[in-house]
Amino acid sequence: MRIVIASISFCEYVIQQANALAVNGHKVMLLLPSQLVNNTVGLDIDKFIICGVDFCAYEIKRRWERSFYTDLFKTISTFSPDILHIHDNGEIETLAFVVRFCRLPLVVTIHDVTSHPGADSQHKIRRQLIRKLVRRSAGVIHLHGSALQK
Repeated sequence: MRIVIASISFCEYVIQQANALAVNGHKVMLLLPSQLVNNTVGLDIDKFIICGVDFCAYEIKRRWERSFYTDLFKTISTFSPDILHIHDNGEIETLAFVVRFCRLPLVVTIHDVTSHPGADSQHKIRRQLIRKLVRRSAGVIHLHGSALQK
């Protein structure tokens, strides 16, 4: 299968996930914000990604430009995925991926169900609406963490 994994956090975790899928014969495209990569694994990211995983970094500063979405959509479409896997975050690009690629099976990983200081509290209603829409669209929801599974 060809799987796109998109996340704005948990860099090391999603790299491990992508590598595990690639080891099992899947072709994976990993979409991460360049700011996240730079603040975690940095320029060494190629040392952590194995054969079978394509990596694409994007600038979240461009989030409000139309070209930001057309560029990401083109990158995903060129990869021709069978599945879209989103690590739930409530960001506007998450909603855009789900709407644009609505015909693809959607897997959502939920890392935390509670709001946090920062972006969650600044854009609480928007993020809650996006999360709700993404979760309703998902064919599979993966809960990450023992507290979430209770």
